[in-house]
Amino acid sequence: DAKAGAALIKADPDMVVFTGSTKTGRKVAVSCAYRGIPCEQELGGKDCAVVLDDADVERAAAGVAWGIVTNAGQNCAGIERVVVHGRVAEHFERALIEQLRRAARDIPHLVTPAQRALVIGQINTALEAGATLMTGGVPEDAEPIPPTLLSGVPRDCSAWTDESFGPVAVIVAASNEDELVRVANDTVFGLGASVWSQNIRRAERVGARLKTGMVWINNHSFTGAVPDLPWA
Repeated sequence: DAKAGAALIKADPDMVVFTGSTKTGRKVAVSCAYRGIPCEQELGGKDCAVVLDDADVERAAAGVAWGIVTNAGQNCAGIERVVVHGRVAEHFERALIEQLRRAARDIPHLVTPAQRALVIGQINTALEAGATLMTGGVPEDAEPIPPTLLSGVPRDCSAWTDESFGPVAVIVAASNEDELVRVANDTVFGLGASVWSQNIRRAERVGARLKTGMVWINNHSFTGAVPDLPWA
């Protein structure tokens, strides 16, 4: 917890490596800077999947679903926003919903009651603000949060602006490539993103316009599941 982390830094280690929230990361960075300790951090994400109109829709839906639900969404580079070209939006949404409902059978619990409350709060706030529940939603009693997809989420809702770290994503349709990029870049969490297209050169061109540290093409965060490969 925070007390243990503070004690470790006060012990003047040779280096501090921190993985966690942006809020805590700033405190760690300040404390390390004051003591002159090198610090490396991996903080929050609000990763976006950008689905172009020439994507293999079924393949993209399967990959995006994996990015949403793996480890119950408890992945800094998990997919929490999906922007899909309007020409394939209806087909993609149907395929993604099917994948998410299938994954619901095996979804695990979140790591803490506090995280569970945060994710449920994001879902409820979005629905109260007029969002549409495509699948999933708030579970009954102590059941795991099912894979949840929301559309029509206002851009000032926490489900759009803040990291969820749970099996929840928002989906938006865009009419052209420029709008896809603009919506994908509408975040302060530029950790990772993925572009889904059968035209690799086009995907690379779109990916180069994304304000994010990592871009995958036709996969998302998959190296997190392959320990033999370098991250991203």
